[in-house]
Amino acid sequence: MLWNGIYLGLFYVLIHFIAFIIKRPLALYFAVDLVYLQGWQREQSTPVFYTKGIFKWFQIIQLLFIIRGLFIAGLKTWLLQKYGVDSYEQMLIYRQISEWFFGLLITAVFIYTNVPIGKYFEQRKMEEKAE
Repeated sequence: MLWNGIYLGLFYVLIHFIAFIIKRPLALYFAVDLVYLQGWQREQSTPVFYTKGIFKWFQIIQLLFIIRGLFIAGLKTWLLQKYGVDSYEQMLIYRQISEWFFGLLITAVFIYTNVPIGKYFEQRKMEEKAE
């Protein structure tokens, strides 16, 4: 049963890797939905997120999901081989700490994407005023 969790985690890594390769980061779609809930139409916000300065941040988030998945799968494998099934409680502590670390890191980068998005909108407002 514990090995199935490792295989499932690696499958998720594969999905994130495919999305990274075809340049369709899943975090971008979450951001589009979040902006839609704030009142922006998807047709208006999606091209904004695909601009060069903003898109790279969503690729970085996608890369962090891949690294996180590989790290967690490797950690689980190593802990299972070292401690075995009997020490599952100890494994949970290490796993939870690493999950928190990566969760905070991904959240911080996701929040930071507001900086280039804000700069983009400020630049558009200045261009509209200049016209």
